[in-house]
Amino acid sequence: MPIRTRQCLTCVIAVLSLFALVGCPDKGTVTPDPEPESRPVESGSSAAASVDASDEVSLQSIDPQDYQGLLAEYRGKVIVIDFWATWCVPCRKDFPHTVEWSRTLDPAEAAVLSISIDEPAARETALDFLREQQATFPNYISSVGAADEAFEAFDLDGGAVPHYKVYDRERNLVRKFFVDPDDPYDHSDIQETI
Repeated sequence: MPIRTRQCLTCVIAVLSLFALVGCPDKGTVTPDPEPESRPVESGSSAAASVDASDEVSLQSIDPQDYQGLLAEYRGKVIVIDFWATWCVPCRKDFPHTVEWSRTLDPAEAAVLSISIDEPAARETALDFLREQQATFPNYISSVGAADEAFEAFDLDGGAVPHYKVYDRERNLVRKFFVDPDDPYDHSDIQETI
């Protein structure tokens, strides 16, 4: 078995084991605010009106080593980053919140980004999902996929997604939000931090 396949398989097994141990957050653990629907925003809605028809959805590759440089591009703005994957059901369910933040936060004051940790071979699947969500903000895909290197390099606690990070205007990490049964969060916690 090739090393890359073995690493991927190990990651998937680790993530599934984590969910088996702590479980995916359910409504008893996480109290979500009203969910935007996990489908494209319908034309005619106020959210759809804020999306210019000329906006395109794109997905660029990012190396873990380039992560700090990415943050530097947004110095002077609050930065919200959603780490996610298409194979992660909670990520797909939560992603409409990220899209909504990208549309409601003042772009002069804040930047909303997403980084997929899907395998590079799943780039088109990730891009299709982003298009369905009309995610016209900066989107990236980890060049190393969901390998341990990605979780370590991006400092994703618990080795699981979804994982959100909020940085202040000087690129200082203010807070992380991730699956932790001892410290559950909901999207209003993230909104308050922003």
